[in-house]
Amino acid sequence: MVMLVGGAFDGTPALCEPAVGENRCEEVTLGMLGEHVVLAAAVWLLLWLVPWWRGLRKLRLLLAIIVCAVLVAAPIRMAG
Repeated sequence: MVMLVGGAFDGTPALCEPAVGENRCEEVTLGMLGEHVVLAAAVWLLLWLVPWWRGLRKLRLLLAIIVCAVLVAAPIRMAG
């Protein structure tokens, strides 16, 4: 995904527009990626803390979907 987005993209990401004047695009990008990684790690930890009981299967599936969505949202936010 990153290769596809990176290959078809030549300009400054929309995420960096407010920071272009101060030349802080790298800090803004790394901060956004850090937020996504920390949030995904926190939900992943919560996923592992939920017991493996059969009745909690839907909750575990929902948490796994949230983790995937958080990780996929990072490149989408950068491209948008």
